Amino acid sequence: MSKYLAAIFMLGLSSSAFAQDADPAEVKARILEKVRAKLAADRSALLQRIGKIIDEELAKEPAAKTPTAPAQGDPTVKDLERKMRQLEEQKETLAVEMAKAKRLAADEPLKEEARKNGPHDGEEAQEMFDNALELHDKDKNYREAIKLFKRIYYNFPKSKMGAISAYNAACGFALSGQKEEALDWLELSVKSGYADFDHLRKDTDLDGLRNEKRYRKLLTDR
Repeated sequence: MSKYLAAIFMLGLSSSAFAQDADPAEVKARILEKVRAKLAADRSALLQRIGKIIDEELAKEPAAKTPTAPAQGDPTVKDLERKMRQLEEQKETLAVEMAKAKRLAADEPLKEEARKNGPHDGEEAQEMFDNALELHDKDKNYREAIKLFKRIYYNFPKSKMGAISAYNAACGFALSGQKEEALDWLELSVKSGYADFDHLRKDTDLDGLRNEKRYRKLLTDR
């Protein structure tokens, strides 16, 4: 059995997928959706397991169980304190990543819409980008603007327009008071190549994020 057919059976696609008149593109799309869903579930389970392990390790540390003050200058105690801080930071980072993954996973229907309805090329992306800007700047309809910016990003995540679209989605979320979502998309924009950090620092759309830890971390050494 080929790896392709084995993957189909493992993912539980019905035999109707192999009908003579089945559209190969539709079969492939269904397979990819099941793969994405399984990967998202596996990632969430893994993050939860890692978080549990960190909690267990924290509980084992003597410094976590001993209420008395440590001796000043004791290198062993200092090392334990350092490890405790690292574990706490790792736990916090995992919690942030788990919450972020859950929020982004909710975009699966929008990703599918982008795949089916576009934008499919640069011209369509530019037209959608212009419409989104008008919704954002002129109409202050941030919700609808964000949807369009996301569709551009999901179809062109590694392009300059994709990075700018992710940045603009972050601005829309920030202006809507949705700080965590704004930070999610700001991080995605930088990951996709957005590099105008001077503008990022001055952009009043992002004023509500200035004191957020994730925002400050994003700008560290930039």
